[in-house]
Amino acid sequence: MISFLKDYIFCAVESILLFYTVKCILPCKFHDLKKIIIFISIILIDSVVSYLSSPLPIVFKNVLYYILACFIISLVYDGKLYIISFFVILVLYEYLISDIIVANIFTFITNTNIANMLTNNTQFIFAIF
Repeated sequence: MISFLKDYIFCAVESILLFYTVKCILPCKFHDLKKIIIFISIILIDSVVSYLSSPLPIVFKNVLYYILACFIISLVYDGKLYIISFFVILVLYEYLISDIIVANIFTFITNTNIANMLTNNTQFIFAIF
């Protein structure tokens, strides 16, 4: 249960960052309380799909996430499809680059190989503490 919550929280944070980025740029079709309810529900839906697609290969997972995010954003926000696609791809790129940078920083701090860091979870936990 703790593993589920930990992984789900990371998926929810990714979804919040994606939809907050889009919310700051594109106008929403809904207003007031309806806007808040829709925002929370799309974050929940997106984070659940992202969590359930974790075992899939990374390319298929990113394509699925891209299609789902573009579909949800086009339903909720006003904007052209190419603008929505740009922001979804931009946020996916930021996620991938930040993961790479964090992994490289931890491997530098702990003086280990990145392959060992990613495959051996206990080594990663002990390296932090």
